[in-house]
Amino acid sequence: MIRLLALLLLATAGPALCQNALRVDLGGSWRAIDEDNPAFADPAFDDTRWRTLVLPSRRSAELERYSITRRWLRRSVQLPAGSFHNPLSLTLGTFADVYEVWINGKRIGASGDLDSFSEAHIPGPLTFDIPAEVIPPSGELLIALRLRWVFWAPPVFDIADQGPYLITLRRDAPLHTAAEQMTIWREIHSFNLMFGTAFLLIALLSLVAWRSEPERREIGWFGLTSLVYAFNAIYNNLIITPYSQPYNRVGVAVLSAIAGCSMYPLFVQFVATALSFRSRWVYAAIWAGWLVLPLTILFDWQIRLGGNSANFFIACLAIVLVLQSWRRIPRSREAVPDHLFHFVLLLQAIGYFELWSRYLTDLLVFQEWFYVGPYRVWREDLLWLPVSVTILVLLIRRIAVERREKQRLADELTAARTVQQLLFPPLPDGSPIEAVYQPALEVGGDFYQVFPLDSGAHLVAVGDVSGKGLKAAMIVSLLAGVLRNRRSDAPGAILGELNRALCAGLDGGFVTAAVALCGADGSVSIASAGHPPPYLSGDEVPIEGGLPLGIDPEAQYAEQLLAIPEGQCLTFVSDGVVEAANTSGELFGFDHTREISTRSAAEIAAAAKAWGQNDDITVVKIRRQPA
Repeated sequence: MIRLLALLLLATAGPALCQNALRVDLGGSWRAIDEDNPAFADPAFDDTRWRTLVLPSRRSAELERYSITRRWLRRSVQLPAGSFHNPLSLTLGTFADVYEVWINGKRIGASGDLDSFSEAHIPGPLTFDIPAEVIPPSGELLIALRLRWVFWAPPVFDIADQGPYLITLRRDAPLHTAAEQMTIWREIHSFNLMFGTAFLLIALLSLVAWRSEPERREIGWFGLTSLVYAFNAIYNNLIITPYSQPYNRVGVAVLSAIAGCSMYPLFVQFVATALSFRSRWVYAAIWAGWLVLPLTILFDWQIRLGGNSANFFIACLAIVLVLQSWRRIPRSREAVPDHLFHFVLLLQAIGYFELWSRYLTDLLVFQEWFYVGPYRVWREDLLWLPVSVTILVLLIRRIAVERREKQRLADELTAARTVQQLLFPPLPDGSPIEAVYQPALEVGGDFYQVFPLDSGAHLVAVGDVSGKGLKAAMIVSLLAGVLRNRRSDAPGAILGELNRALCAGLDGGFVTAAVALCGADGSVSIASAGHPPPYLSGDEVPIEGGLPLGIDPEAQYAEQLLAIPEGQCLTFVSDGVVEAANTSGELFGFDHTREISTRSAAEIAAAAKAWGQNDDITVVKIRRQPA
């Protein structure tokens, strides 16, 4: 009896053991053809002339996508006797972007729509139920796979094809293989997170530096470039899950594609700004070239050709800009940082050039991915990290050098302002002369000098040096020295002395000036070298204007006599009064100046400044005291 029960148990356990052990391995040789024909799904079709393809494929799907777009695979399978009476499943690895599965001429499923991809997932292993009606009594199956490479996405989305390719009982199907492989794949690319964090830190440091130096636009562009690098590295790693749907209707992972490809025009924009290219055509070429990418995505043009060509063009433009700028750098020890800066820029640009020429031609020059132990590192990240650190250090050094130079210039301007203030001492109380000098910058190019004479007369000189800043202030100092050491008190002769001194030492530019010898009795002898005419009792005085100083050493300056009525005044102003402009661009003008010319020097200067000062303002007023 016991033996009979044991035999019955063995008889009933046999089929169960067979079910648990069912595992038909489909890895190995498949028939393949790079064509698309619905007849290929027919089991009767003769595929003996097709080539052989081994799955899992050793060739990267990344390389496959650039050589073909559609393919069919076929393989005959003989199921073990009795196994097909149970529900079966077919599991396929990551061998294509999208595909359809046919068994014995019947379509049993697909990884997605071969023509619309807005709901497509990142490719990974999938399992399909095998309908019982497609399995003949003989158990012979013809599996046909219609596949297509179409997704335009970063290579990190191309999960390595590790299988499995097998038929199992439905209850034993490896349903979690995709999630497991994606987790492993994300760990393999976990260096992306490290690089992304480093790029984010560099971006934040750059943007903080730019915030403190907003005029340094190249630092802002560099920070933005590093920020996109950081986003690209971090986002593309975190999105690797079986549930991600990053593609649009034409198979483009839009966010990854635009963010990833934006690194290149941003870098070239940074290069052009950092190397001080001023041409608008350069910047237009950068962004017009990049615009091809979103246009191809939007209008479903030749996406790979258009996008790759756009980035290739931008890489070529970067090389041209760097080389053109490098030619202007002198070969000296002081220029070593500039040479290093151009070298790292050129290194990055050449990396871009090789990458996109490879995508256009399939010609592999350098490996795009490297392995550090079990981890996979993208060459662009590996290159950008030292390049970006070097660029950041050199940019910070450049800022420090320029800050020191600005501080030196500021100190020089402060010293020049102190000296210039000594040139214009306040006039003593009771003097018949009023003078106001308001430079537009720290130091100015206007000047006035008043010299009391033993006869009771006053010698007055006013002038305006073309230009502003330190150079104009140095010329003012020169003129003040000549006036103090003049050989004559005659206005025409004094202008001649000033003119000869300037012609001997002035490199470009000119000076307008007027000199007046004012007697205590109201008599005035005046000579002008192109200076605006003075105002007498509210009217403009017509004076013969000579050639400005510093142009012709032989120039002669005529003197003109006039008289200031008792209790009236003679007023000299510089161009800064007449040419003051308000926010609407309206000038203060001669009429307005004439109307207020009888007011005090301080009131005239204040009115012009309130109108809108854009040049040095000087007002000198000579009043004849009542007898």
